[in-house]
Amino acid sequence: MAAAAGEDPKLIIVDDFVERAAKDYGERGDALDKAMKQYLSILDKISSEAIPSGAQHDALVAFASTAETLYGGKSARLKTISDNLNSKCKNFISQVDQDDSFLY
Repeated sequence: MAAAAGEDPKLIIVDDFVERAAKDYGERGDALDKAMKQYLSILDKISSEAIPSGAQHDALVAFASTAETLYGGKSARLKTISDNLNSKCKNFISQVDQDDSFLY
């Protein structure tokens, strides 16, 4: 069967590579999420214990609040993104296998 326009009949997808990438995304997401939570905790501890009042305190609280908002608050946005990438990799392999089943 001839390949459709834009398809490469010699394309080889190495399942192990995609599976390793999926695992790596998950592990990195967990590590980044843990590090970000620890960072926000440190900022909170500094603002409550080391700089409990004043202009420096107010600036640090504002910075920590912005960092937490960018991070996604309590939603663990980094973990969600890495889980999504992990899922995309796994779905990619499944979709290629399913598409191949129609060809052969």
